[in-house]
Amino acid sequence: MLKIFHDAELEAALTWLVDRWSAPTPAVLRLFRNDFQPSPATLAGSFLEANFVGYNPVLLTDQLTVPAKVQDGFWESLSDLYAFTPPAAPPGNIIYGAYLTLDGVAVASARFDQPITMNPGFPPFRIRLRVSSKSESLFQVE
Repeated sequence: MLKIFHDAELEAALTWLVDRWSAPTPAVLRLFRNDFQPSPATLAGSFLEANFVGYNPVLLTDQLTVPAKVQDGFWESLSDLYAFTPPAAPPGNIIYGAYLTLDGVAVASARFDQPITMNPGFPPFRIRLRVSSKSESLFQVE
């Protein structure tokens, strides 16, 4: 049976999800460097986390916006923009995507459209987590 969600239900569901990221243990945004396509069944141990000089995963502590209605039936919440800067000296990484962990468990992941080179001399990139009520991209890369 098809379930049609009304705006109030979408807002409530997204608000619950946003609140879950920061309580009681915040979700952690991580970059991965292995060339594969993650699935909903991918375990945290399957990702090779970035390890270039200066890389640190990001704790998402109350950094998602209050869910906002974009249009009827479409709500979203955005994180701050997080910058990742390539190292000044080798070694670097090729970054294929990002994933979120909660209490050490992978809860969401996405492969980028194009890999990002994190080697000396390459530009930094910024990423934003996007939680929405539609099947949209989980991450926005700028």
